[in-house]
Amino acid sequence: VWGVLKVGDSEPALDTPVLAITTHADRVYVGGKFSDVRNTITGALEPHSYLAAFDRSTGAWIPSFDPQLDGTVWDLEVADGKLLVAGQFTNVNGAKLTAGLAALDLTTGAVVPGWRASLTLSGSSSRPYARAIDVVGDDVYLGGNFTGITGTGGASWSRGRVASVDLADGTSNNTFLPDINN
Repeated sequence: VWGVLKVGDSEPALDTPVLAITTHADRVYVGGKFSDVRNTITGALEPHSYLAAFDRSTGAWIPSFDPQLDGTVWDLEVADGKLLVAGQFTNVNGAKLTAGLAALDLTTGAVVPGWRASLTLSGSSSRPYARAIDVVGDDVYLGGNFTGITGTGGASWSRGRVASVDLADGTSNNTFLPDINN
């Protein structure tokens, strides 16, 4: 990967193109602030930002994994047959309710239908974001800068910077309710 993009970035002084790496089967997924990917066949830089997949054996870029994000990817996790992406983006592939957290198809990068846990940040013009995610059992724990989560069908929950959502569909966990104010 190559270049550094800083669109809506809460950490503009951090010039690191790669911030997250995870693997699944024959693929390596790379997320961060990068603007381009080097095509291993032609050697040319291809415009492909924030999230990409590579062949685990050869290192070749897989252009058919083509999610379109508009901001930094801070963390990645593979669970339950999907790629969970945490970051500082306002949407993935133009899909509604995919700000800061999304579940993607491992092969194509398409947004998983029926899985939504979109982050909101009230009282601020800054983008909400998830900086870290971790899966424990059927729960996805996340931390970042957000004050709420909007799920499938538009249901909203107030959450203060640390939350848990259901791995199956992104619904907020109403028993895990820490409220961190900063």
